[in-house]
Amino acid sequence: SHFDVVIANMMLYHVPDLNKGLLEVKRVLKPNGVFYAATFGENGLSEYLNKALFELDMVNDKKIEYIFTLQKGTSILSSFFDAVECYQYIDRLEISNVSDLIEYIKTMGILGGITNLDENKLRRYFESKRNENGILVIPKQYGTFIMKK
Repeated sequence: SHFDVVIANMMLYHVPDLNKGLLEVKRVLKPNGVFYAATFGENGLSEYLNKALFELDMVNDKKIEYIFTLQKGTSILSSFFDAVECYQYIDRLEISNVSDLIEYIKTMGILGGITNLDENKLRRYFESKRNENGILVIPKQYGTFIMKK
């Protein structure tokens, strides 16, 4: 089968053999077909939270390494497609209730490696990061790559 459009929505960083996966996308895409690949950047929500947990000695590793991000995408995709366009979605997360953020962190498998989650210590840390309006502002970094065959 061949397809006019292939979409990889927030998943290429999960693919164990990314080169093999991208070769398959290219193979099944019709001539003039379009491949959309959405992903996150290395300076967004996950990195912000991991940095906070590292500073508080709640995780072992300071940096999470992903095989596919906004920063790495153009280089990787250019090996498979002639024209790679990247569109970034500029956004941020504004949190008024730090307890909600802590509950979210407790559900995040992506951070992994949490050794000793101290909710009170975490709450104090995030409370200290609030702006003058009492809002905790966390960067988000997302975007989409668009390639044509």
